[in-house]
Amino acid sequence: MQENFSEKTIDLGKIKQELTDYVNKKYAPDEAKFLRDGYLQKIEEGDKEGLKELLRSMESELTYLRGKFKEEWKELNPLYEKFEKKFV
Repeated sequence: MQENFSEKTIDLGKIKQELTDYVNKKYAPDEAKFLRDGYLQKIEEGDKEGLKELLRSMESELTYLRGKFKEEWKELNPLYEKFEKKFV
């Protein structure tokens, strides 16, 4: 069975813009330019493995940040509950 890919379009412009915004916020200007240009080149060349590696790295970072947030929340939540009981 052949899939109809005409209905499944990918907006490369949107992907490029989101990637550019992410890299610009995350890294210093020189490093951001280097990374952005490399990733945009991977998109243009259709380097699927390179893009998969990028996504894995971003996903790994998000997982790390979620874990860190949960740890910090566990520490802060009891303090907030004490504050709430006293002042709210």
